[in-house]
Amino acid sequence: MPEELPRAEPPPSTLPPSSGRGRSFLLPRSRRLVTDTLYFSQKIPGQPLTRYGNIARLANLRKQAAVRIGWPVLFLRAYGLLSRETPPLRQTYMPWPLPYIYEHPVSSARMTIARDYRGEEWVFFLQVLEPENRTLIELQDLIRHAREAPIESITKFRQQLIFSRFPRFLRRIAWWVTLNVSARKRIARFGTFGVTTVSAAGAISIKPPSVYTTMLTFGPVSETGDVRLTIIYDHRVMDGMVIARCLARLEELLNTVVADELQAIG
Repeated sequence: MPEELPRAEPPPSTLPPSSGRGRSFLLPRSRRLVTDTLYFSQKIPGQPLTRYGNIARLANLRKQAAVRIGWPVLFLRAYGLLSRETPPLRQTYMPWPLPYIYEHPVSSARMTIARDYRGEEWVFFLQVLEPENRTLIELQDLIRHAREAPIESITKFRQQLIFSRFPRFLRRIAWWVTLNVSARKRIARFGTFGVTTVSAAGAISIKPPSVYTTMLTFGPVSETGDVRLTIIYDHRVMDGMVIARCLARLEELLNTVVADELQAIG
């Protein structure tokens, strides 16, 4: 009989030994408001529209400015000005008891603020009333306070901490009532538009979840001033051509009115 060849030994595993079990734990409080936002954003037919713009003048002035003004502040100011001259950006679709459109006299922004709280990463929501009527310095101080002050000292953040303790069914009822029953209460709690960005980390948010009529997001601003601008809009309130014009006007406002304000700071 032919001699039997020795069997090849399998290569040693490079993976760590498995313990055989993972772990399960309740959804952290830090994720509850995010999951609520995702749940209700699915009920709004939001459509993203993108424009590649150039804000070289503003970018150059920002580099030379004696006072450091963050990009979110500059975009927030510009979008507030845009909302003042564009009524549809201040409108909200209300489905109950019969569908109607409500138009607010001024704009109100809701910004996402990432903060560490007791060892967990939280997303808080900052309300900014009438950004079109605030200076760049005022807006910068407001956002800096939201990012640096103790969480419990900020009224809206403290309320969100308390609300996150409620059971899911109670939170969902409160959300539904706020979004569907009273237009004024909806604006008071959620604003007329949202602003979110991850551009500081060099990333672009393609379509962030939104419960607003419009949500503004933008990518990193290049050395030459190129930037990707995106507005997610409620198609029940307006059509894409309106948003296309808004994106072009937003680029113009950033390079003119907002740039002039930044230049005046010195």
